[in-house]
Order: sequence, then C-alpha cells, then structure tokens
Amino acid sequence: MISNEGVGDAVRDGLRGANHSNSLAIARICNDADRPKPRPHTHEEIVNTFLGMRTICLRGQALLLLLIGCISLLWTAPTVAQPSLLAVKAALLFKLPRFTYLTHLEGSSVLNLCIVGTNPFGDALHALAQTPIDARTVVLHTPATAETAQVCDIIFIADTAENKRNLNENIQTFSTYHALTVSDIAGFAQAGGMVELATHAQDNSKVHILINPTAAARQGVKLNAQLLRLATLLP
Repeated sequence: MISNEGVGDAVRDGLRGANHSNSLAIARICNDADRPKPRPHTHEEIVNTFLGMRTICLRGQALLLLLIGCISLLWTAPTVAQPSLLAVKAALLFKLPRFTYLTHLEGSSVLNLCIVGTNPFGDALHALAQTPIDARTVVLHTPATAETAQVCDIIFIADTAENKRNLNENIQTFSTYHALTVSDIAGFAQAGGMVELATHAQDNSKVHILINPTAAARQGVKLNAQLLRLATLLP
C-alpha cells in the first residue's frame, strides 16, 4: 500500500525529471535557433557552378588533345631525305682533289675539272664548282673526246654507252696525261683507271671507292694515305 507522502514524493520526482528533460529540449531548440540556417542556392549560382565545372573539364580535354597532338607530331615526324647516289658521287668527286697531289698544280690558282660524256650531275656540279678547292678556282670543261682533254687536272668519265664501249681506248689515251682519272663505270679501276666510284654490292644507295694505286703511280699521281685507308685497293 502506497502512502500519500510516497505518492507526493513520486509526483515531485516526476515533475523534477520532466522539468529537467524540458529544459534540455528547450536548450537544444534555442541553440538550433541561434545557428544560421543554410541559404538555398539561387538559379544563377547553380548555373555558374555548372559552367565553372564545364570550363575545367574543357580545359582538361584541350590539354589532353594538345598532348596527343604533340606526341603524334613526334611520332610521325618526317625523316630527313637521304641524298641521291649521284649527289654522293658528285660530292666525292669534289673531295678527291684534296687528297690528291699533282706536281704541276703547285703555284696554280686554277683546277680544271673535266666531264667526258654527258654530265650526270646536272646543276649540282655547277653549284659545287662555286667553292674553291685548296684555294684554287674550279673551272669545268666538257671535252667532246678524250683527245681534247689535255687541259684537265681531274677527268671524270661518265657512265654512258659510248664511254663503256671506248673504255680501254680512253684509258690508254688518258694514261699520257698527268691527270687523276675517275669514273663510275663498273670495272673502271680494274681496266686501268685510277679511282672508281662503284655502287656498293650490298647497298645500292652507297658508294664504294676502288683505287688502282699502280695506275696512279705510273702517271705520277700521289694519293693521300687517308684516302687509301678508306678505299679498297686493287693489287
């Protein structure tokens, strides 16, 4: 049996507990009221945010495309064109005088270069002739026959049908001149010529130098040791 005093104490305790809970709830409500409420974004702010993100994406895509383009350019960069076989032969022809000693050229300011037959080098030969060789002016000649090439210091016999047909005869004629003989006719050095600019056996785009040192010595033509090391010498 519960006494009135017990009931009163229970009521008071219940009220006291209720008052405490209410106080906490009120405090929470007050604190929440003090906090600033988040403001909803305006339509303009939402659009600007979207455009900003789109700009970042576009910039990223542009940078990616730029990098891809650069890589493509590097990957597909054109290779440097290789000089033609005739261009290599022309350059070698103009280098040979620097490795050749002709006694009659001492004190001379002119180097006479002759092309027997059709000029295979075209305008490249005239362009190269603009540069002096060992301080000597290069003068080009195109003698019609071997007999009219006596003025020549360097004689190039072009690879033509007529020159092939008259090869042995021409070499015999040139052997009486104090000149360096050069040709790209196959077998020229073996036939008694001095320097043959032969097409490389394994690579048609390369030139192989063959030298007949006996033929050169017979006519008093001295070839530099460096040139002899780079060439193939015939016995």
